[in-house]
Parts: sequence; structure tokens; C-alpha cells
Amino acid sequence: MNETEITELFENLTFERQVELQLDVGRRPTAYMDYDKIYVPREVLKEQKAWVEGWLLHEIEHRASIPGSLERQLLWEYIALDEGVPRPARLVHFFSDMLIDRKILSRTPIRYMKYLQNRDLTLRYLTDGQRQLYRQILDLYSNEQADVGSKTHEVYQAMFSGAIELETRLRKFSRILRTDFVEAADYSPDLTAPIGLSFQQRDRLIRSLLYTGATPARVEDFFNKIHARMSQAERRQILAATRKLYLYNLLQTISPILRAFRTADYPVMEIWNPGDHPSELSIVDTYRIYGILVPGVFAIKRRELVSGKRAKSVSILMDCSASTGLSMSIGREREAAFGLVEAAKERNDMISFVPFSTSVLYDDTVFFSKDYEGIEDAIVRVEPSGYTNVTPPLSLALKAAEMAGRQTTFIMTDGGMWDSEQALGMLNRLTEFGKVVFFIFGAGVSGMQKEAKEFIRGVNVYECDPKEPIMEEALKEYLA
Repeated sequence: MNETEITELFENLTFERQVELQLDVGRRPTAYMDYDKIYVPREVLKEQKAWVEGWLLHEIEHRASIPGSLERQLLWEYIALDEGVPRPARLVHFFSDMLIDRKILSRTPIRYMKYLQNRDLTLRYLTDGQRQLYRQILDLYSNEQADVGSKTHEVYQAMFSGAIELETRLRKFSRILRTDFVEAADYSPDLTAPIGLSFQQRDRLIRSLLYTGATPARVEDFFNKIHARMSQAERRQILAATRKLYLYNLLQTISPILRAFRTADYPVMEIWNPGDHPSELSIVDTYRIYGILVPGVFAIKRRELVSGKRAKSVSILMDCSASTGLSMSIGREREAAFGLVEAAKERNDMISFVPFSTSVLYDDTVFFSKDYEGIEDAIVRVEPSGYTNVTPPLSLALKAAEMAGRQTTFIMTDGGMWDSEQALGMLNRLTEFGKVVFFIFGAGVSGMQKEAKEFIRGVNVYECDPKEPIMEEALKEYLA
């Protein structure tokens, strides 16, 4: 075949399956498909038209239905990794190929048979053992005969028996074959092409990952393992967005706490009337209570607190040193800080958010501010690095306290403070402005951490396990 012939064949097949794809002939040495384009190596042009048609049908089906999208491909790779598969991309490729073969055979067997009879060109990503299993399963498509209890029979049942979703099938498939995908074939196809997710694809991927029960730490581990296929900027964006949505979901589990304290702060609701300041109108509360907004009749205005004694400012000092990443305490700190921001938003309080390690990591948009969304974005973006230098963030917390008059201060750290002696005076000064709460992760593990505990004597201290959440305790301290 020449380029004109294969291009014409490709256009007819994409029209038939109603998918948008491009064709690239000869610029890559291997057959490859990246959900926007199919790359055709020169050696494919040497094949007969019937074979090429079958191959194109197969590749187009990857885009049309299995997996159908780049974000679903990544979701499947995560599921495989979650089930202990060391080479998830290859297993997912294997899984998808078999599903496609079965689907096309049931639809157009004659058009596809020539391709199936010689798949060596497109199965080079598999080891000899994996190819043998593939052919055994392919044989079952026609006769459906296999020794009960054999691996071939197990795989076939996992893939094609029962009316269950593909993600559940993939989990079963992965458990059976995870030891078969420890090694890779000598031939390595191009699996390192840039991912390039759109905003919508990224959002769908994140929601799907969280739906499976994934935590931000597990998602981060996954993307670290496929980092060669993703730019650092894209990986950071995905991780930040994952953390943010996860934290919003986590907040829902303890929302009764927020509601209880909200009721205490605002014992009565007032009607918002035309002429009142627009910022006083609570659209959320109005629709929650009435289901309709009519100014002066069905419109809720939040009442100011009866008592003006409490602090109306909160300062959050969050240790982001390298050790917090190693201990995984950084995740718990993010959870607590995020919850505090949401509580401050409910109370319309000022916030100073000060992430720190060797130095303070902040910008003016998140210091002594009511830019709650900007602060939340900063919380999910910050990454562990450096060592713990607590004096600079305490200095900023003092500055914020002096501006506010009264302040509740939270300090979250793994206890590895190098400058505790210098910081003692600042800490004592902070207690004059209001409550100071320490969350120390792994307290007592090391001499340095024991010193940190001694350093903070006289304030509210929580000794925390990185495996346990602290958001609820932080909210209770802030809202009480």
C-alpha cells in the first residue's frame, strides 16, 4: 500500500466509527496511537490491504471505545498499579487489545480475521509467555473450551463472564496476571509520549481516581511512576487539583461540626432587605432553607456574632520541610489547614497562611487575607523541601497578631526544629494574643522532637500519628 491508499482507507474507517483521529505515516519507527493520532510505521505499508484494514480497525477502536479516552487509560493504569501490577501500562494495553479483538470479531469477523492471523508485528510489546497466553485466549473466542482452573480459563472468565463494568473486570484481570507482568519484552514500543490532558480530561480523571478510593498520596505515587510520560508542570497541576477535590470531599464527612459551630455563632437568621449590603446576602442559606430567593421575604442575612470576644483572625504555620514528606505528615497538615480555611470562610475571619521550611514559602495574596480560594490553592500546591526553620514564620504570625489584635495560631510540624531556642520568645509573645495550638507529628521519636515538645510547654499540644487525620481536632480548637 502507498500513503494515499492507507489515508483513504483510514478516512473511511474513522467515518464508519464516528471518531476524530489523524494519521501520521512514516515519522515513527513503531505503530502507536495517542488518542489524537495514529502513527503508521513504514513496515505496515508492506502488508496486504486486508491486514492493514484489520490493524486500523483495531487502533481506531482504542479511540472509539476501549479505553476510549486518555483519562480512562490512566485510570486503568492506576487500577492495575493499585492491584500490584509492576508494569501497569503494558497490562492495560494487553487487557484493551483482547477486549477489542473480541468486540471486532463479534461485529465484523471476516474483515478482521486476516489481521488476527498475523499479529506478531503489533504484539512485540509482550514477552513470549504473554504472547502465548494472548493466543490461547484468542483461541477461546471461537471454541470457548479451556481447562477449568487453568490461568487461561481464569483470565477468560474475568474478562468476559457476567454483566460487570470494565473497571471491575480489570481488577480481577490484574490480580490473576500481576506476576506475569514483572518483566518487559525486549522490544519496547513508544510508551513515553507526552500525555497532554485537557482541563476537562484532568477533571474527569481526578474524579474517577477519587471515586475508586484513591488518596492524594496514592495518586502522587502513581504519577511519580509514570513521570516519564508527563511534564513536571502537568503533574503538579494534577496533584494540586486532586488534593483540593479530596479535601473538599473530606470536609463533607465532618460538616456537622462546622454546622454546629455556625449555629452557635449565628443564633438567629435575619431577613436581607433591599438596601442592605450585597455581601451580607447568603444565597446558599436562602436556597437551602426556602428554595427560592425573594428580597425582603425569602432572603437570608448572616447575623454578626453576639459576642465580640473571640479572635477574628487565624494564623496557620505549616511545616513543609523534607522530613514531613518522608513521614507523610504533610498530607495531614494540608487536611487541617484546608479545614481551618473553610471554617474561617464561614466566620469571615482573616487568615495568614505561612508555609515554611528553610525559609517562608508564601506570597502576599495568602498573608493576612480573606482570599480563601487563593489560600486553599496555596495549601494544595506546596511541596516538601529543605529543613525546619521556625523563627521566620513565627515572626510573620506575630506581625499578623499585632495587626488583628486577637488571633488563634496553629503550628503544624514534625518537630524537627533547628532554632527552638530563638523562637521561644516569639512563641511566648504569641500566647498574649490568643490561643496557640501545636500539632506535632511523631513526637518523642527523636531527641530533636523531645526538645520541640519542651519548647512548646504551656500551649495546647497534640502529639499526632501521620496515619491519623487531625482536621477535626483543629476545627474544634478553632471554633470552640
